[in-house]
Amino acid sequence: MSRSIVSTPRAPITVIIPVFGRPDTLRRALRSLRLQSLLPDEVIVVDDGSPDPIDVEADIVAALSPVVVRHETNRGVAAARNTGIRTASNDWITFLDSDDWLLPDSIEQRWNELSLLQALAQPERKEIYGSGWIERRDSGQAIYLNWPNAGVSLADFASGCWMSPGSCIVLNKKIITAPNRFQDVALRRYEDFDWLLSLAREGIRFTPLRSAGIVVERTEYRNIDEAAASRNIIIEKWKPPALSRKLMRRLRAYLAIEIAAVNYRRGELISMVLGIMYSYILVPRLSLHFSPGRRRVHIVAVPEKSLK
Repeated sequence: MSRSIVSTPRAPITVIIPVFGRPDTLRRALRSLRLQSLLPDEVIVVDDGSPDPIDVEADIVAALSPVVVRHETNRGVAAARNTGIRTASNDWITFLDSDDWLLPDSIEQRWNELSLLQALAQPERKEIYGSGWIERRDSGQAIYLNWPNAGVSLADFASGCWMSPGSCIVLNKKIITAPNRFQDVALRRYEDFDWLLSLAREGIRFTPLRSAGIVVERTEYRNIDEAAASRNIIIEKWKPPALSRKLMRRLRAYLAIEIAAVNYRRGELISMVLGIMYSYILVPRLSLHFSPGRRRVHIVAVPEKSLK
């Protein structure tokens, strides 16, 4: 039974959902929002130039009153999120990718913990927050429950995007009002890594929440041209003096691992091995990744029958 718009309490937070096509997974994402014990005050769906304009179902409209903003051409996730941020009427925002969905009570658990942390935080500290997430194959098999570690230094953020995915992030948009703090629309890949690095340069930290909020379906991304183009843009943007030479080595080493992963999915094993070797030459280490990282717990399948 769906919750009524009258009986369900709301939190002063905006959920931004970028979407390009994918009407079925968007429906699942929106229904996971509708079934929350605490609804967001605002839901913004950014239709990023879908071939057929997004049509939100009547029951979702009745429960969530989503604002639908459409780009006439596809501009990428970064541009869609920027549009959502600029449209949001609440200070607090979070994202939900259209192929992800919320776990039960996700909004309530994150909002309650966030409110407590804000009450205890030092006024001068600027924080972004992120929940844990379940990683699932599109076959329905769950793989891991991921818990991100804290990030406190620029070196942490130059070393990887360990707190990914973007759907887990909660932040106050007051810290991203400056033009250089929005996501780079030139990037079609690794936009979260680049964005969070730019925030870290302004002294913003990452604080993990204790709740797991999102189910994320792992996709086998194989577009090497798109990935390489985004890598090159990031390297050019952050070369000294933007970052020190030491931090640039960490940035290059991280991106080399990401490109190696794309080559692995493409079956280009020699290119994969060369990429990993290059990463280790840049930053010698005993582990594959060298960012603050995340703890992983193996889990069983995650049902979604209530969201169909």
